[in-house]
This record gives sequence, C-alpha cells and structure tokens, in this order.
Amino acid sequence: GGDMVTISGGTVTATSDKNGTDICAGEDNRGGTITINGGSINASSVIYAPKLSDTNSTPVYKTSVRLNGVTAVTPVTCTANGSTFSTETDSGGTLYLWLPTASQKINITNMSTNADYIIMGEGDSTKINCFTAYLKTTGITVTGENNATSVPTGKTLQMIVSATPTGASTAVTWYTKSFYAKIDSNGLLSASDVITVPGTVTVEATSTDGTGISSTADITISLLTVTFDKNGGDTAANPASATTAYGGTVTLPTTNPTRSGYTFDGWSTKADGTGTTFNSTIKLTDCTIVYAIWTLDSSSDSSSPSLSDV
Repeated sequence: GGDMVTISGGTVTATSDKNGTDICAGEDNRGGTITINGGSINASSVIYAPKLSDTNSTPVYKTSVRLNGVTAVTPVTCTANGSTFSTETDSGGTLYLWLPTASQKINITNMSTNADYIIMGEGDSTKINCFTAYLKTTGITVTGENNATSVPTGKTLQMIVSATPTGASTAVTWYTKSFYAKIDSNGLLSASDVITVPGTVTVEATSTDGTGISSTADITISLLTVTFDKNGGDTAANPASATTAYGGTVTLPTTNPTRSGYTFDGWSTKADGTGTTFNSTIKLTDCTIVYAIWTLDSSSDSSSPSLSDV
C-alpha cells in the first residue's frame, strides 16, 4: 500500500486485471497515486489508482477531445501542471487523456483551443465530455467560390477559406472597405448595384483561433455583360458583347450577324426564338446571352422549285 507509479516518459500500455481495473498504484490496489510527469498512457477504459471503491483511492480521470477535421492518427503535445507529454489521436481524430486531477486544465500546445476539460469518474463513463478543438492555424487562403475572381454589379459571391494544417479551424472574421462591395459575417460578398465603372475590392479574412493569421483576395466588381450569340450564323455581330450598370440598357450591335440563306430577324433570350425579344430598351439586372433569330429566305425554301425539278 501507499506505493507511487510515476510515468516520466515514453508510453505505458494498460492491461486489465480480473476486477476490470486497468492500472493501479499500490499493492492490493490500496493507497498510492499515479503521477504523469511525461509520456502517456494507452488504455481502453478509465484508469484508477487504485479503485474508487477503496477509501484511500486516488482516481486517474479520463476525458476525450475531438480534433475537428482530423481523420488520421495525429501527434499532439500537451502540458499539465508544468509537465509536457506527447501523445496522439486515434485514427478518427479523437484524443483520449487520463489525468491525475479532476477538472485539471490541459494546454494542448499545438492546438488552438485551451480548455478546462470536464473530467468524469467511475460510474460516469457515459457522460465523458467530448468537445471540438482545432489544430493551430499556420496559414489561411481566401478564394471566391469555384475560384471565381470577379462578381457582376448587384450580384453576390461566396468567399471561401481553407486553412493549414489539415484540421485547423476555418473560423474567421471578414473585412472589406470599399464602395464597390460589402461582406457579411459568413463571407458573402455583395457587389454594389450603383457602380458605373468596374473596380476591385480587397477581401480580408482573419483567423479567430487566437493566432491572428490573415489573408486577402482581390475581387473584381464588373459591369453586367450582354453577349450576342450568332446562333449558327456565318459571321458574328459587331460588337459581340456590351456592358452596362445594374438596371441599365445596352446599345445593340452596329453590325448584325449574317447567315447564308437566312435573314437576320433580331435577338431573343432563347436560341429557338421562343424567349423574350431583346432590344435596347431592356433594363438589365443580370449578365445574359441573347441569340440571333433567323428566318429562312424564300429562295432557299426546299418547297420552291429547283433546276432538278424542271
């Protein structure tokens, strides 16, 4: 009785005795303590030093921490009461800790979350606290959704953050200071609908994990574009596109497209001609493509007599 088990380095693998106790300090499971000065313990259930049912027992408490985004065995460095030890998560990214003191604060030094873990004792195994923690961010990258680098006036673009290492938090604060656009707390960039010339905004994201790491991306705020599709024609319209502000109109091409055997008959929002007729009075609220509409020349109609019919 009264013995002490000290783990000062390396890893101790627990083995269960007939009473279901993994590791016990002290002969006959009485008295003594287990002290972790370094290293780690591998075990499949709660460790006691010795049994909690004994009057003089000192429990070693168990808790678990889920590393967000981690899906492989990952090394973790911990500091408790001035002592540092290294361990690792399981293959699913969960870290299990066996601690000599209840409600002990464990500083996981390569993670962004330091917390007072809720440690449970015998009989509370179903209530073991498991909360989300993140590996410390070493870098972040900001991009537009689908790698977009521009957004039309009056439209929105979702900004995306990726972080390193894998499993690091992607929680950020967003910022931009520009007449051209504003951004909300979820990273949704809204382009101004009152601009009359294109411009560029710089979007900044700053990690909220305490590292203060930030990154920026430049996004072009463009005017609305109408594209004039020749829709099977031999030559294209000139110009083949036009731009305008949100709610504005465009001038139609000065040179219409041409198609052998057909007459150009205007522009439509659908290639088969069943869409809305497009003209210079239409006010735009989005980028669009309009299609040339063709009418077959009567001289090209297959129902007309040809030389072979005479």
